[in-house]
Amino acid sequence: MLTINGEVVKATHFAYDGCHKIYLIGSVEQAAEMGSYGYSGQDILPVSELARVWEETCFLRFISWADLGETVVEQGYEEEPTIEWRP
Repeated sequence: MLTINGEVVKATHFAYDGCHKIYLIGSVEQAAEMGSYGYSGQDILPVSELARVWEETCFLRFISWADLGETVVEQGYEEEPTIEWRP
């Protein structure tokens, strides 16, 4: 189970550009949308990897849903978010 700032996030995967853009994927449609933006298999990771990837990203990082309907962690956040994965 993925939690961000104590809130359960019902994503299965996320798209990562290798630098700072993280897009949560919660449906087949969102995965297809990320594919249409050029994200390939190596750019789409299981949410169990999100906490590790977050630590490796540059300071411009943010987390948003793939459909851009909601931003989970704003770019330029004031407090470091807590990102946890529990199987």
